[in-house]
Amino acid sequence: MIRLWMLLCFYFISLSCFSQRENLIILRYWNGTTDGNGVTNPVGLQVSAINVPIANALIRVDEATLSGEEPKFYFKKKFVLFFTIQNVSSQDVAIYDWAFKAVCPVDIMGRKFDANSMIPLVTPYIPSSIYIVLKPGEKKQFYSAETDFFWCLPKDKDDLVNDPKYFQALITCGSIAGSATSSNNSQKLGSFQPTNTIPQKPDNELDPQIERIIKEHNDLIQKNENDKAEILKNRILMITNSAYPSQVKLVESKLSKPLPVAIETHQVERGTLSFNGSNMVADGDCMEGTATLVSDDESAILVLNNLGSNGSYSVNSNFYTNGCTDCLAVQFQDITSSKIYIAVSGTVNRSEQGITINVIVKELMSVVDGGGTSYRVTGNILCE
Repeated sequence: MIRLWMLLCFYFISLSCFSQRENLIILRYWNGTTDGNGVTNPVGLQVSAINVPIANALIRVDEATLSGEEPKFYFKKKFVLFFTIQNVSSQDVAIYDWAFKAVCPVDIMGRKFDANSMIPLVTPYIPSSIYIVLKPGEKKQFYSAETDFFWCLPKDKDDLVNDPKYFQALITCGSIAGSATSSNNSQKLGSFQPTNTIPQKPDNELDPQIERIIKEHNDLIQKNENDKAEILKNRILMITNSAYPSQVKLVESKLSKPLPVAIETHQVERGTLSFNGSNMVADGDCMEGTATLVSDDESAILVLNNLGSNGSYSVNSNFYTNGCTDCLAVQFQDITSSKIYIAVSGTVNRSEQGITINVIVKELMSVVDGGGTSYRVTGNILCE
């Protein structure tokens, strides 16, 4: 029982000390996000911040280059935070001073959103001659001045287009009961309403700087400088993803596509073969003393043997009927009907470009036996 009483006494003493600490006028810290979710300190204050979209936020910075070099530039994005300081406790809270910072997205050491790397924000300040008291439920609201992350000095300047994600508030304050008494005799209780300069709101269009570099990209496309355009396109999309993620599709729709590459098309000439007025597309092959022509569907074949070099030649059937082994022979095969026809008259012309055939053919067996029906065969063999 004695031990229980000792524990209870220790609890009440600790609670009393903690309450007294809340009443102390000391510097306190709030580390929060810029999405409007408030951070509450036991003193009774809740601090929240919202990143405010502003017009013409992107700034193009041109870098010095040597004569003749491609221009170099980077972008940085200005931002504004809207702060709300509210008393969420049941007692008055005295505030003597405050200051606000934004956490760098990436600092000179390459640390991302590191709490040790911040930039100060310009906000309305409480005059040094007074302190203020927030009643339960009372709040003060104000905008920071426009700023950017340049003094974070990131190694990659493209990190300067990021929006702030985290803030830090430093407030000298304490929870009080009844009238507040300043620890600094020079400060008197006073009234204070932060001045607000409402930033210009952006319209629904793209940031003018984004529009400008989209035009640069599209001009490169028109000049058919596609390699440079591709590099700029990637940079535009990177900037948009960081600075205006909701407008990526809109940006993509405004980027011109590379012009289609003109492919020179040459009409490929084909050989031709005709039997008794029936025309066929065919492919041929020219050799020193022989040539062939085969229809696309392989239903017909024309074969020439003992063909001389360039010139015009008369055709007869001596190769087949008189045993003339060195005579020009022209044979047509109808694969569909399994019939073979030989040329009995006509001409064959040969040049470096190709061979033209215009002959009269009869079925082989009818020529041997005498008589038979005549058919005209024409052809054009392309020689490469």
